[in-house]
Amino acid sequence: MAIREEFHHKTCCTVLPMTTDKSSGNQVDVSQDDDADDLETEGFYASLDAETNVISFSPNEETKEALDFITNNNDASVCAMRALISEASTVFSHCSSSYIEANMKVESTFSELLRADNLKSDLENNKNQFNDMVASEKELRQKLARLEEMKEELEKQIRTTNANIIASRKEQNMT
Repeated sequence: MAIREEFHHKTCCTVLPMTTDKSSGNQVDVSQDDDADDLETEGFYASLDAETNVISFSPNEETKEALDFITNNNDASVCAMRALISEASTVFSHCSSSYIEANMKVESTFSELLRADNLKSDLENNKNQFNDMVASEKELRQKLARLEEMKEELEKQIRTTNANIIASRKEQNMT
């Protein structure tokens, strides 16, 4: 029981600043945290709805009455509930931010993986083109070497033919 009282003291006595309403004499919560927590909670659920279309929250009349009761009652258990709800809202907000950040990282990683796959494919194509080009260059060098050999052989034949022509003319001139 001591743990419960300590929890009650920590959560109830430090979380909600109160003041006395002059018109009714009742204590009223002057904290703006509830509005901020409500906005964070709404933002969290809106982000989940936008991201996954799984969670949809629309409080019914009974839930609204219960929330009004919690908001307007200064009972110790209600104070503890407020603290727990505030803490849960903070945790949900943090989880929402973590989810959005993780989702962005997943999308970024997926995009980078697609880019890497495209680069790998392009590199493979370039490698194949290079190998084809090297093979073509080798084939062309071999053809060029054969053509140069043929050229030398033809030049040799031309020189021989020219020498034969000159010799034949000399022979004709001598006769």
